[in-house]
Amino acid sequence: ADRYSVGKPAERDYSRALELYEQAAAKGSADGMVNAAVMYENGTGIPKNPAKALDLFRKAAAKGSPAGMFGLGNMYFNGTGTARNRQIAEMWWRKADAAGSAPAAFNLARLAEQSGLGAAEAMKLYAKAAYRGSAEAANVLGARYKNGNGVKQDFGNAYYWFYKAAEAGSAKAAYNLALLYIKGDGVSLDFGQAVKWLKTASDEGYVPAIVDLAVMYYSGSGVITDRKKSVELFREA
Repeated sequence: ADRYSVGKPAERDYSRALELYEQAAAKGSADGMVNAAVMYENGTGIPKNPAKALDLFRKAAAKGSPAGMFGLGNMYFNGTGTARNRQIAEMWWRKADAAGSAPAAFNLARLAEQSGLGAAEAMKLYAKAAYRGSAEAANVLGARYKNGNGVKQDFGNAYYWFYKAAEAGSAKAAYNLALLYIKGDGVSLDFGQAVKWLKTASDEGYVPAIVDLAVMYYSGSGVITDRKKSVELFREA
């Protein structure tokens, strides 16, 4: 079914994907329930159906699915298909976190910051999410260490987490790595490495990276001066 929902564009058939997910769900598959719920929630190739999404997330959560619990929490937090209820949302995110969900730990970290529980509690939750593979959480940790926000400033840890996040596909983290090399923060000043990471972020369409890469081509920093390429990049941005 994934081939039809997230595969190559030419192979995508959302109606077929939904059909297969719902068949799996009918046989008791929590993954099938979650995947169908996400399609109904987002309207991926089909009309949105929040009530159906809520029902499927609830059934998946009842089977112990961390993704089901997380999705159910999101529905309550956003008031999608049900009345908005932050307390119930947090309850489901905590259940998902206890079951090993990285995005649930990330959302709980955000809540900790918003509710005034303190930077220390938020950092613990961001770290938990990052160790579970969340690129977004790893990038946040990198930024915290870089700026000394809630922790002692530590460029070594900043580099570590930015690198982990960039390797996991975060364009923003790749850009942050480039900035470390441009400024020599915790690493040797290295425009060649900066250009490498700017290109990585630019390939994902991250506008600040495209702009800085254009500047590098214009000035010949880390690359051979190429004014034509610079103009092309400025226009792309």
